[in-house]
Amino acid sequence: MHTLTSRAIARFLITGQGTTEVERNFISRVGASAARYGLSLAILSRSFVLWRDTNLRILNEEAGRLGIGPAVSSVARNIIKSSAESGLRRMTRAYDYQLQHAGRPEPSLEGSVAR
Repeated sequence: MHTLTSRAIARFLITGQGTTEVERNFISRVGASAARYGLSLAILSRSFVLWRDTNLRILNEEAGRLGIGPAVSSVARNIIKSSAESGLRRMTRAYDYQLQHAGRPEPSLEGSVAR
């Protein structure tokens, strides 16, 4: 999933083309699958934060190494942050929908399903 998002950001930076509906739907399916199999929302959220922070760190390193100006770096930073936030929102909506649809209680913060 994170590879898909990284590629979408790279494509946007190179071509200006945003994500496709297929890509956005894939992220939603991850949330629904996580809910079906009892993975906690906290773990999913941490994975998005880790992806965002890692990409921001790499961007900062590469922008410095390549001599990319602050304006372009700022746009790329905003894209990474926005992608992480919108992906997380899309995934959590699908997660919540799956829990409601299946009639299952929400998992606890520890990752197990509350009974």
